[in-house]
Amino acid sequence: MPCSWQRPVVHPLLSEGSVHLWCVSLDLSAERVESLKVLLNERERARSSRLRLPLLRERSVVTQATLHLLLGRYLGLPPEAVALTTGPHGKPSLGEAAELRFNLTHSGGLAVYALTLGREVGIDIEQVRPTPYALSVAQRYWTKEEAQALEAYAAGEGKTLEAGFLTYWTRKEAWLKAIGTGLHRPMDSFQVSGPDTPPPRSGGGGRGGGSSTVGGGELPASPRVTRNVWSGGGATGDRVRHFRTARSCTIIWQNG
Repeated sequence: MPCSWQRPVVHPLLSEGSVHLWCVSLDLSAERVESLKVLLNERERARSSRLRLPLLRERSVVTQATLHLLLGRYLGLPPEAVALTTGPHGKPSLGEAAELRFNLTHSGGLAVYALTLGREVGIDIEQVRPTPYALSVAQRYWTKEEAQALEAYAAGEGKTLEAGFLTYWTRKEAWLKAIGTGLHRPMDSFQVSGPDTPPPRSGGGGRGGGSSTVGGGELPASPRVTRNVWSGGGATGDRVRHFRTARSCTIIWQNG
């Protein structure tokens, strides 16, 4: 994905209420990937080694190593000194007491990292691709209103089922990542705005009267990637290509 974002600075300053987004290419030379492995902890190395395809193993190494490099810049620490922990549902963090919060997502050869202060953040991207079971997935796992809206959207002129599905999916996935549950929380327990709807900040409704309505929105456009970020250092060689703050991209949700 071509990221027309501003170039990174060496020591990014993250202010209260803003979110920094980093766009990263994951496809590097084999020699570069090998040199990054020393930044991973034992658990991360084991997780990468379990992937069957060499390309996926290499991208996993770059994804995790870049996270250490970015967090190290923001924290003023060597990347190998960054200690990560995981929540009960697998969300990585610096610990409950840490002021710096982050989330990451990757799809194909691209990763995006979101960093903020004092509040949770979630981000998701999906490479645009055929989704033959999109409508059946929506009807089975999303709210009735979302499934009906997706079907209506796909019937519109110049609209596709894939585009609508991936927009809904990234909004829902990013919100679940922000609250730290991932797919352990049912997708029909909350409702997001659709592709043609301005995102609400908060609200109520959804299936069974027990779900909540949350807003959604997108990062800068790309024909190859669908992307959303919810929110409640510095340059790392040629791996972190572009940098953008919340003031110049869309921030859709803030917790607290």
